[in-house]
Amino acid sequence: MAIKNIVLAGTPQLRHITKLVPQALFGSAQLNEMIDALFETMKARKGVGLAASQIGVEYRLMVYGFDSPHPRYPDQDPVPLTLMVNPQITQKS
Repeated sequence: MAIKNIVLAGTPQLRHITKLVPQALFGSAQLNEMIDALFETMKARKGVGLAASQIGVEYRLMVYGFDSPHPRYPDQDPVPLTLMVNPQITQKS
């Protein structure tokens, strides 16, 4: 298992701008290990979403999703486990 410690809200490291995942990492064992660590840590901590920066990884990766019922959201329908690589927030007018 690759369960990691989670950096808490308010920690300065969470304010750093993360790097894009380089194309060279796609399909690599290194990237797959990072992704596995995100999902395993999120599930072990009974979370519903986790960004890579929260476990000390400086790349733009995040995961979210949960089975139902979830202890934090018992009345919500399940959300499929999802991986986002290099997400961008786009401002809409």
